[in-house]
Amino acid sequence: MPSYQYTDIKVEMKGQIGVIKVFVLAMNGPGVGGGAAWFQGLADIILASETTYLQVPFNSLALVPEAGSATNLARHMGVHRANDFLMFGRKLTVQELENWGLVNRVFPVEGFHNSVIEFLEKQLEVNDGISMMETKRLQNLPLRSERILAVYNATDALAERLASGAPAARFRAKKAELEGMTI
Repeated sequence: MPSYQYTDIKVEMKGQIGVIKVFVLAMNGPGVGGGAAWFQGLADIILASETTYLQVPFNSLALVPEAGSATNLARHMGVHRANDFLMFGRKLTVQELENWGLVNRVFPVEGFHNSVIEFLEKQLEVNDGISMMETKRLQNLPLRSERILAVYNATDALAERLASGAPAARFRAKKAELEGMTI
């Protein structure tokens, strides 16, 4: 497994922010941690199953939101909702995600994959792919610099938290607690 430097993460995220193709994220189940945090800054269309939920336990682990997600989520769901989600690690149901405009459509779990494919194929029958990519470019143009800066700031904050030793101490304490439990 390759070892990454924080600058590698910043460069990789910067590249993902600049992707010109329409990025459709299909979530079929839970997204926890990084999988729940980064999607708003990168995905253009978000489809979810009825069982989808998101939760980010960063603060309980003495960590901070990654990949610029604090900025992106605050922009998409509002600062107070983002604070509740990110600071307290609150679990967001698919209904909340849809109501708050974080998910475009919700599909049944049964046949989720096929429903998503069918939906997207219908969209491509009706809409021109190049026009959709150009629409994405125009919408994201004013956000691009903000998102890149958010990634840099988040990476720096995470590096500081890791250097402090607090996350390692919380992980050790949680491990000791779990090992002391009888199942």
